[in-house]
Amino acid sequence: MRTRITQRSLLIATCVLAATTAVSAVTDLPQAVRIGCGTLTVFVLPGFALASAARPAPALEPVERLLASVGLSLAMSTAMGALLAALPIGLTRSSFGVLLGVLTIALSFVALARLRSIDVRDEAEARGTS
Repeated sequence: MRTRITQRSLLIATCVLAATTAVSAVTDLPQAVRIGCGTLTVFVLPGFALASAARPAPALEPVERLLASVGLSLAMSTAMGALLAALPIGLTRSSFGVLLGVLTIALSFVALARLRSIDVRDEAEARGTS
């Protein structure tokens, strides 16, 4: 249960950082905030959210989850960049930041919902066996 609480907290922090990235892409936040959030959004957050959505239970060790997060984030960032370049909206700093931010938030919500369903199922099983 402790691992799920930690993972849930990390997913909420992922949502907050992704929202900050999306907002900083269209507003004028300090450059240090934009660089920090942008770096995390390109290299870690989308992959962590996707890995958590795909495997909500603690099936991966922390180091494995970190490595999967980096690889998945780079793949997703590349794919979203290519998608934006092909669309009429174009690939700009703001379109890229907003798209990755929104995608990360959506994946985090999916992961949180899956964690919640596992918790509900575990609680139901515990009541049934007691």
